Amino acid sequence: MQENGKARVLRQSLKMVPDPKIMVEVGCIRIPIDSASEGFSTMYLAREAKRLGARFFTVDIDQSNLRMAAGLMLGEGLDPVLVWGDGLEFLDRVPLKIDFLHLDGSEPVSTFDQFRAAESKLDPYAVVCVDDCHTYGDWEYGKGDLLIPYLGELPDWHVEIIPSVFEYKTAVCRRVIA
Repeated sequence: MQENGKARVLRQSLKMVPDPKIMVEVGCIRIPIDSASEGFSTMYLAREAKRLGARFFTVDIDQSNLRMAAGLMLGEGLDPVLVWGDGLEFLDRVPLKIDFLHLDGSEPVSTFDQFRAAESKLDPYAVVCVDDCHTYGDWEYGKGDLLIPYLGELPDWHVEIIPSVFEYKTAVCRRVIA
């Protein structure tokens, strides 16, 4: 079976992080099957965290999504930290240094606010992936419509928008380390 495009982008992005210990996802899995368009990011990231010996947190405001994710992950022997709550609030209060951040919320304002809440907690070598950064509606960069221009103005950040599947794209953001 060919690897899902979203899984491929996430896996390649994780390879940019030396020795990741803390991985965080905002926006949990919504359907219990791996499909080309919906992605299965929670499962991909939980599997990678286990393989790498990292701790994986997934945050969602919808309890039913977390229950479904818990059942799927238990079935595979995965041990993530499932957080029921608002991603912005979690990122604002989490006392950990984040090595990998996957933002897969609902729209550009929440994505930007979540990044800003996590920004000071990102390891210097951290990678931030933003899902659904293709043009749709009035948003040139989808969920990254505010974040991508913001990071583009900062001299120490690099953003690459990578096609994943169909018209979908993921923004892979990381600091430029001299």
